[in-house]
Amino acid sequence: DWATALIEDLASPREPVAVTHADGRLGALLPIFVMQPCLACHGGADDIEPDVRAALEKHYPEDRATGFAQDDLRGWFWVEVPPAKD
Repeated sequence: DWATALIEDLASPREPVAVTHADGRLGALLPIFVMQPCLACHGGADDIEPDVRAALEKHYPEDRATGFAQDDLRGWFWVEVPPAKD
């Protein structure tokens, strides 16, 4: 919940974000950006080779993780660390 709320509040999600929760937990959000090598599987129709496209359709028929361009925000890694024990 904290990560979703924080992402919705970010005006420009280009940098990692760290938070300390009231209960002592630590949280971190790290943006995932599409880089050039990612386009071989996650790019647009012109970026994905026909044999790769066929393999994606065979092994991941429900996949919707294509159509991205370089530098698109693809998603987030998030990490939580429990509070330190005394």
